[in-house]
Amino acid sequence: LYFNEDRPTHETFNILLYICVAPLLYFVLQLFSALLYVALKWAVVGRYKEGNYPFYDTYHYKWCLMMILRQSMLKHFEENVEGTVFGAWFLRLLGATVGDNVATFGISIEYDLLTLGDNVAVGLDCDTTCHTVENMVIKLAPVAIESDCSVQSQAIVMPGGTMEQGSTLMHLSQVLKGEVVPSGHTWAGLPAQEVSKRSVFSDRSSCVGEYGTGSSSGYPCRRHYQRPWLGDGTVEAEITPLLGP
Repeated sequence: LYFNEDRPTHETFNILLYICVAPLLYFVLQLFSALLYVALKWAVVGRYKEGNYPFYDTYHYKWCLMMILRQSMLKHFEENVEGTVFGAWFLRLLGATVGDNVATFGISIEYDLLTLGDNVAVGLDCDTTCHTVENMVIKLAPVAIESDCSVQSQAIVMPGGTMEQGSTLMHLSQVLKGEVVPSGHTWAGLPAQEVSKRSVFSDRSSCVGEYGTGSSSGYPCRRHYQRPWLGDGTVEAEITPLLGP
């Protein structure tokens, strides 16, 4: 991209113009695709509603169509906005209930049935979809993650599952249908079970040791402690010294 006698001025200008215009064009196309998907969602499905929907009826075809459109129209857009305020705005446009200061990297499809409170973090590759398929029946149920919750990477909150305020679901863990993670508790495992009555991400002032100092609890606080939960009985033994009773 330098000027010399061998490169015509107009050719250099065209290259510079392309470099400047290409990112803007990419942004416009991605934004148009996302807004078109929003319009199609409201036109084809309207609001996703809790219930049971058998295969091969009208709702089944609408549901499948929106999943196909999501894969083809939103793949790059979602990668660009996930974890940002723009991702939260986009979920609201699609019908989800999303609070303030939310960072989500999770997968969502039935947006109207998803509730994320304030100060919620949903990690990479988490599944917060609101459907199961059982005996050729699509079953939709709400997923609720209340304020101040943390869902660690690759964890799953199944339809009908609820995480109450201030609770934590650890890496590679799964909350089953209809289960409730109590307020302030930490769950881990497949299926997830209680491993502590306090959150890994609780107030830093109650921690002592390598990652913080503070009050009388006497327990070390590793705010970013993660590991695969293998369900072999070692989970509670390893996490309890970090969390306390």
